[in-house]
Amino acid sequence: MIWLGLVPLLFSSLVRADVTTYPAPAGEAITGDYAVTVNGKPVDVYAAQSEFFGGDYSFATFDFSGKVVIRVTSSQSLAQAQVQPSRFELRLERNSDREITLTAEAPFRISVERDGRKKPLLLFGNAAETDAPRPGDPNVVYFAPGVHRPGKITLTDGQTLYLAGGAVVKGCVRQGQEHHDPRPRRAWRRGVASFPGAGTISAGLSGLPGSYGPQLLLPHPG
Repeated sequence: MIWLGLVPLLFSSLVRADVTTYPAPAGEAITGDYAVTVNGKPVDVYAAQSEFFGGDYSFATFDFSGKVVIRVTSSQSLAQAQVQPSRFELRLERNSDREITLTAEAPFRISVERDGRKKPLLLFGNAAETDAPRPGDPNVVYFAPGVHRPGKITLTDGQTLYLAGGAVVKGCVRQGQEHHDPRPRRAWRRGVASFPGAGTISAGLSGLPGSYGPQLLLPHPG
């Protein structure tokens, strides 16, 4: 009986959750409106503006595997907070008027809406990265952590655009006019893309064939 009683404990010790966070680059706007931790690890929360969500919103991103508990605190009441879309089936618990926890076991993209679509918190829980492109590869346009202002980024045949976690890229992306290589140009990212007229989080990269990584624009997550 003693050995049988130890089985659940031994099994649970093997089911380990890994969490990777990406510190925001110096100078990027961090919100005081929300605070987020994942399994106790702080996650930087960006302040952003867009034509969506009434102008202002916040967002945070991290990678994980296994089961995680996300703690969200807010400068305003979360008593009526809703999580959208519901299809990700995160378990919501209300700890206090200004604090909730969410439990997740699979990647998700959600909006925590405390007052409808006014100043929501967008959360991107991404699958752990295992095969990221490497800097120095001639077929990869690679942006390391930090703030980058490259202006116009042009991808040629077979190239991959990669934003590492902690990278903030402010510019625009276009595909070269000549396209003879059957391999698609693609975007693959853990960082943040900012394009004129699209707010801090932009879908500009996901317009390329074969885009990978978190979907960084949620006009409405439903």
